[in-house]
Amino acid sequence: QYAHPRTLILLHKQRLDAAYGVADTTALLASLQQLADHPDVQGLVVPVENSPVVSATYHTWDNGNACDPQVANQVAQAIKEQVVAPYLDAYPSIRYLVLVGDDRMIPFYRVPDDAYLANEAAYTLRAGLLPANSTFAALHLGFILTDDFYADHSPLLWRGRELFLPDLSLGRLVESPSQVRTLIHTFLDRGGLHSPASALVTGYDFLIDSAEAISDTLAHGGLTPDTLIHDGWDAAQLQSNWLDTRQDVASVNAHFDHWQAIPATGAATVDANDVVTSTTSMSGTVNFSMGCHSGYNVPDDHATTDFGLDFAQAMARKGAWWIANTGYGYGMDDSVAFTERVMHLFTQKLTSDQYVPVGEALTWAKNEYLGSAPSGGYGTYHEKVSIEATLYGLPMYRVSVPTPGGRMPSQAPATVELLSPVQGTALSTVTISLTPDLQPTTTPDGDYYAVNGETQASPGRPVQPVTRTVLPEFAGMTPHDALFLSGRISSRADFDPLISRPVTDTALAEPAYEYAGWYPIKPFTVNRLGDPPRLVVVPAWYYGDEANGIEKLFHEMTFEIYYAAEGESDFAPPSVWEVKGVVLKNTAIFRVLAQDDSGVERVIVTYSEDGEQWQSSDLNYDSDSGYWKGLLTGLSGQVSYFVQAVDQAGNVGVSVNKGLFFEPEEHTIYLPLVLRSF
Repeated sequence: QYAHPRTLILLHKQRLDAAYGVADTTALLASLQQLADHPDVQGLVVPVENSPVVSATYHTWDNGNACDPQVANQVAQAIKEQVVAPYLDAYPSIRYLVLVGDDRMIPFYRVPDDAYLANEAAYTLRAGLLPANSTFAALHLGFILTDDFYADHSPLLWRGRELFLPDLSLGRLVESPSQVRTLIHTFLDRGGLHSPASALVTGYDFLIDSAEAISDTLAHGGLTPDTLIHDGWDAAQLQSNWLDTRQDVASVNAHFDHWQAIPATGAATVDANDVVTSTTSMSGTVNFSMGCHSGYNVPDDHATTDFGLDFAQAMARKGAWWIANTGYGYGMDDSVAFTERVMHLFTQKLTSDQYVPVGEALTWAKNEYLGSAPSGGYGTYHEKVSIEATLYGLPMYRVSVPTPGGRMPSQAPATVELLSPVQGTALSTVTISLTPDLQPTTTPDGDYYAVNGETQASPGRPVQPVTRTVLPEFAGMTPHDALFLSGRISSRADFDPLISRPVTDTALAEPAYEYAGWYPIKPFTVNRLGDPPRLVVVPAWYYGDEANGIEKLFHEMTFEIYYAAEGESDFAPPSVWEVKGVVLKNTAIFRVLAQDDSGVERVIVTYSEDGEQWQSSDLNYDSDSGYWKGLLTGLSGQVSYFVQAVDQAGNVGVSVNKGLFFEPEEHTIYLPLVLRSF
């Protein structure tokens, strides 16, 4: 027992006994204790069946409910509530979580797959599973398998359910006791440290751009990757470069089934048995893939003969680490997005420092993926690619590349003014100015802009640039929201945008885009889900269809960031119920009705006369009418505007007329009718 343990190791010993025999399980338990005693692990080995509540839920699952995903989730919930949570409360020092065994032993959590493209149910006919078991049922009914559930102490409420983002670094050890022991003793024999000297990166079709990005990142970390990044390599080349040649780090990106890797060309494939029978040592290597179901672990007795050996199990037999997807992976033509970005972020973190635990790299990638999303930039497909990425191996296994300090995601340079209290409130503000460096890219399907290579891709929407800046931290205060004050724009007419579409098998035709408004509606947000919080900005607006329109690009942007006391729990923005504007000659008059339970602190009109220069003007509260009112004088052009309201908790509500902006109505004055008699 450690006073400050770092690792929680969970197993169900009785189920392992029943499946593999007491002798094998006893040997496994001894190896787990050796692992727990390693100074990088400092673990607690806990049989989950010691909890009567957990045992009862397993009993329910085993007795006529094996094919009910919700009962499997009840088992997972019991383990989390009765075992994981009490240990985390008792030992805040725990950083790592290790799950021992396949889905029968410690079940994956089942998350409903809301994806329209490549829903998990579509894989049922390819998977070679036997019917009437828990693995088949979860797949057939369209569920994503994830371990992140166990590692998220306080899930986010999202889409009527929970969104899991791991707080701990976790890994799963599969499948039999002897295979698990191989991984454990590989870790112990290597002292928990991997110093790679060789690497391989593969990719074809829509995976080429992300494979190149991963290869460049590894090269920046001092490795010289062998590459198969084109549409012409076959199974023999993959076998030669991956399995016949030791590769300390291998990013094997291709179309996959859980039991085979499908090369760029040719009928032959490389399957999991080829990994097992390879005569080249893969012990201690770190391997990862964007491939669909490349990380789908199938218990042997749940599959037909030719489909039981999967890559996760094969890698364990070789003493190799494997990071891959339990479900369909997604990418995008001509841009690094979805699964591609998760694995690129993982590579960036893995090469960022002298010693990077592989589990921490994956946990960081998932948190960065969500924590860097702009307003409206995280949806069903983003959730799926995050929660399905699974580590099979020990998460505390450290990787040390030759020249650490790799290419981490860029942060926008910003000018920051000091914290300033807002008079009469408990709020304070910081003013931040950005000057995004926008780089154009032309593809066969359309154009897009990026900031330091960073883009935002939401399905069915134009790919847009995105940039982020870390918000300054102040003791006792939390950033709540951002108010857009001013900006300078240039416009590009006849712009053919690249429309984002998640791709899972082969490149697809560009979808239609029909939206009568500027996109995105709100191009800025304070994202508090990452660490630290950031201002995330999409410095562009697009108006048009999939073939032609106008792209407006921000070259300067100024924001006011509102901070509230750390204990302030109100994060709901105020409502803007009514917006009215009229123009009389060169003067515009505004009236806005905004409400919030905490009270409205400020309302501004953000406007432009030429569509290029945007600025803001404060309205004043009229207590008699309950409206915020104000006027602009000296106008010389057609005014377009939108409204922003700030509540007493520092949250900002925005009304943009559904992306069309508002325009003041012309105020007509009628002269009196004068009748003259002649």
